[in-house]
Amino acid sequence: MPVFKGSINIVAMFAFVLALSAQLPAQDAKTAATEKFPPAGHNLIIGKSWSLIGPFTAEDGDVSEAMLKEYPPDKVRDFCTRYPGEDGKMVFWSGCQEPNARKIVLASKGRIEKPGVFFAVSYIESPSSGKASFAFQSDVMAKVWVNGSYYADLRPGDTNIFSAGLKPGINELLVKCIAEKAGSGFTAAIDGAVKGLTFTGYSPWPITPVPVSAWRMVNAASGDVDAIRTALLKKDEVGLPPQTQEGKKLTWSEAKSASNGLTVASRHSPENTLFLVAHVFFPMKFHAQEYRFKLSGPKGAAFHIDGRKLNASYDELTKTFTAKGFSSEMRAGLNRMVVEIQSGADEMEIRLMMSNPGDVKFMADIPPEMDPKVHVGDWPSTVITNGIVSAKVAIPDLERGYYRGNRFEQAGIITKLERDGHTFFLDAPDVHSPLNSSECCGPCEEWFDAIAYDDAKPGEAFIKMGVGLYEKTYSPNHLWYCTYWPIKMFPWTTKIEKDRIEFVQEAECPRGWGYRYVKRLILVPGKPVLLIEHSLTNTGKRRIDAEQYAHNFMSLDRKPVEKGLTIAFTFPPKTVADISKIGIIDGNRLVITADKVETKFVQLEGWAPDARDVAATITMPGVAAGIRIGGDFTVSKLGVFLSPGQISCEPFTKVSLEPGATATWTRSYGLLIDDLAGK
Repeated sequence: MPVFKGSINIVAMFAFVLALSAQLPAQDAKTAATEKFPPAGHNLIIGKSWSLIGPFTAEDGDVSEAMLKEYPPDKVRDFCTRYPGEDGKMVFWSGCQEPNARKIVLASKGRIEKPGVFFAVSYIESPSSGKASFAFQSDVMAKVWVNGSYYADLRPGDTNIFSAGLKPGINELLVKCIAEKAGSGFTAAIDGAVKGLTFTGYSPWPITPVPVSAWRMVNAASGDVDAIRTALLKKDEVGLPPQTQEGKKLTWSEAKSASNGLTVASRHSPENTLFLVAHVFFPMKFHAQEYRFKLSGPKGAAFHIDGRKLNASYDELTKTFTAKGFSSEMRAGLNRMVVEIQSGADEMEIRLMMSNPGDVKFMADIPPEMDPKVHVGDWPSTVITNGIVSAKVAIPDLERGYYRGNRFEQAGIITKLERDGHTFFLDAPDVHSPLNSSECCGPCEEWFDAIAYDDAKPGEAFIKMGVGLYEKTYSPNHLWYCTYWPIKMFPWTTKIEKDRIEFVQEAECPRGWGYRYVKRLILVPGKPVLLIEHSLTNTGKRRIDAEQYAHNFMSLDRKPVEKGLTIAFTFPPKTVADISKIGIIDGNRLVITADKVETKFVQLEGWAPDARDVAATITMPGVAAGIRIGGDFTVSKLGVFLSPGQISCEPFTKVSLEPGATATWTRSYGLLIDDLAGK
């Protein structure tokens, strides 16, 4: 991602303010108390148009000194980097919590304990140059810059109106504030007479061409167009289909490159419709980020991504389509792009250009390890048993494994757990996608935060423990739900015995990181108990700080979650948020009282910080199966995830290891039947 600079000479700021107020015409700078906002003729710049960062420390609470001090965002608006903020806490650019809010709130309730410095930025795209009137109303002290030039000094309770020049293209509106209480902020507006303006909270990424090598072409005779279009425009599907649903064989050919770098598209005859296909990999969804597309080609062309046609405007002079789409409309991971050309010359030169922060990948063919249709139903497995409990366990395999996503550990996935015909977890579905990062079953585990992410530069490798190496994006934070580009998957060695199975993963990683991880699934002899033992050794030269949890996809006897389901804890739980719509806390129990269970995550508190006996017993009326989840570790976080088909009780534990050190911990699952029926 480019670095967006808007240099501000803070030291000379107040002198400049005095000079500015003396030089500007009276109509260009007005400050007055007002009740109505925005002023007549002005339109609000709402929440989704802004990005925020802060708080930064205001030393000794000195507001005036804090506004004079230079902080990193004073010099550069870098959306890829985290900075030490107030009291050393890392801060980073993020979008407004309320996308449609009139007021830009700097910090929500409970976030401000003392005065702190915040920055807000909005990017305005203008079709032409000219002056625009800006209006601000603030309940904080603030300064405003437009395209790096200082324009306004905001005081609490006043409305400030000023004019500033806009240039064609992207213009930056920057606000520096000091907030002393939660809920404070400002409201901004711009002259509604200026037409064609668009707003975003992030400076748009540069636009780069899709390489010629990423395109494949197929010609369609008039009678085959609908069938081919149907095959190519299916949502959530990728690849080059070998035939249509009706059995029509598709012959794909490579695109050719013209001397000027454009893609040469060839139609076999004037009656043919030409389809061009390429694949794009988006590693993640950025907040409210605009993806821009420019397609140069004949007027009859149409552009689709992930089965959706993008609405585009066509410029007759440049013969170019222009389209925009927000990240919320895109799909993280692989997307199929289709250009359909129904008319034009037999040979045409086209070019598709799109936003690329630097981590977008283009390709024609899907790598086998990323193809969702490769090795779906032939995954290797084994069964272990102690004579009381049996467990079908998926064997990790980088090419054929049941789960090959980038979220959960690929070892220790139980696809069926039984005792006397009763089941306790979600079984493996008959049809599933092994690359879907969230599609798993049994007591699957995940290292919630990546390691080696903060010290990696964009494009370099970071580590998802238990999984592999992935490429860092241009986001300053690792997000567990994103689809990162794989660099290397770490293999597991497997040792199988009658009542247990051991997995070992040894990872040598870049920049001095490394670990040896051992996981054992043990069915305790003579008992209806499953243990998951862990041993993690830091074999690198850098400290490992990580947090692991078990998702525990539970489904008692395959029954849906119903009213009366109870989770009995070994402590009196407290909920962080209101749960009255779904259940109640009754002593040590969380009881579901809703007639219809909807998807909900409940964060819990209340256990002793040093307790090593935190446990929960899950039962449901009329169901003979129950389960007791526990362990020998201190719990760092605890949550309950509910959905109509399953319930998850998710205990987290933290691991901190100096080089050479080893940590061990065990999760336990008591499988209960009969005596709990109807309770």
